[in-house]
Amino acid sequence: MKIRNGFVSNSSSSSFIIYKSKLSSRELKTLKKIHNHIHIGNKLKIRFCQDCDAWTIEETEEYISGGTLMNNFDMRTFLEYHLEIDSDKIKWNDD
Repeated sequence: MKIRNGFVSNSSSSSFIIYKSKLSSRELKTLKKIHNHIHIGNKLKIRFCQDCDAWTIEETEEYISGGTLMNNFDMRTFLEYHLEIDSDKIKWNDD
């Protein structure tokens, strides 16, 4: 039997970064939707836990990035399927 001391969590973290220089003009136009991912995701019926944390989104002139402590919103599906950002242009922390 294994015994673990200290903090134990069932949570998972995830993050992504998208460099704007790699995006097409169509993809660049969709970036503002990432900031409003919960509202748009609810309309699209993307899984989200209402009582849980949303993604923290940061944007600079060079990139847009996001992170979460609990992966409650299917950001991969949102970015790749609904916003149609090419998956090769998204760097996930688990890649």
